Amino acid sequence: MNLNSKIAAFVTLGRLIENEVVAWEKGQEVSSGFANAMRLAEVRNPWFDKQNLLTCLNSWCQLLNEETLFEWVEPYQGIIEKQKKPVVIGVIAAGNIPLVAFHDFLSIIITGNVFKGKLAQSDDVLLPYLVSELIRLDSEFEPLIEFCEDRLLNFDAVIATGS
Repeated sequence: MNLNSKIAAFVTLGRLIENEVVAWEKGQEVSSGFANAMRLAEVRNPWFDKQNLLTCLNSWCQLLNEETLFEWVEPYQGIIEKQKKPVVIGVIAAGNIPLVAFHDFLSIIITGNVFKGKLAQSDDVLLPYLVSELIRLDSEFEPLIEFCEDRLLNFDAVIATGS
């Protein structure tokens, strides 16, 4: 998968999120997957109320556009292109903010590495939902993404959010 196709998929994901969020804000019907993810996210973490979820999702919608993503990766493009073998990066995510690990996820995938995530029980719905949408857009992402419920094992590097 090349950088352009990855960015295109994330831009499309951003548009999908935006369409759902706009409908949700207006009280219109949203997809059942999106609605279920939002309801379950709030059940898992009562701090993730509708306003907090909307703020988070709207922020990502603004950032997941072609211009912003290309501008962000431009200083690293040479390094990304020269990378020969993907690195498996484990992410241990805190559950204090909706989608707290999304930036780590995006960074890992865009740079051609493999994301292996251990999510907090209080935030283990939204990222897997968005990942399923991303994989639906392009199945080449599937082997690059893994979530573990138990102990995080077999990784080359690790990121621990919130610590």
